[in-house]
Amino acid sequence: IICEWNHRAKAVLKELRSDSQTENQPIVLIADIDEKPEDDPLLVFVRGVVNEESLNKANLAEANTIIILGDDRVEATARDAKVVLTTLTVESINPGVYSVVELLDKANEPDCNRANADEIIGGSELNSHLIASAARDHGISRIVSELLSSRYCNELYSMPVPKDMTGLSFFDVF
Repeated sequence: IICEWNHRAKAVLKELRSDSQTENQPIVLIADIDEKPEDDPLLVFVRGVVNEESLNKANLAEANTIIILGDDRVEATARDAKVVLTTLTVESINPGVYSVVELLDKANEPDCNRANADEIIGGSELNSHLIASAARDHGISRIVSELLSSRYCNELYSMPVPKDMTGLSFFDVF
């Protein structure tokens, strides 16, 4: 499930569709817009604000993952407050769903933690790190973008660490 529609949601959808694990996965979009924004036969559109009713229509009870994006139409403080409230609602309906939330202000991260968000992405913080890295190492942003994007045939995976390798450095394990 993706909550809210904006340019970031469009990029998220494009990225999910370019990954072999999610290219054929049905995705539900909940957004307060007039019509389905993309011609994607596996994108199910639930029109309306993100609330308990629309989350139930999106079948949150059976969802594996939900992405909660900020609503760009409201000011920053209200945007993050809406994300936290949505996270609380989501986690009360389906505590087993993996929630990825986007915050504008890192100061609101403790609120998302209390709401039991599984991953919190601070857009401005991540961008700031990337901008600073690009200033130091010209071209690094293209490399990071390619590493993180399935569109370039690169994929990152998390894997359990074998017990005999616990505590070793990355290079020792590598």
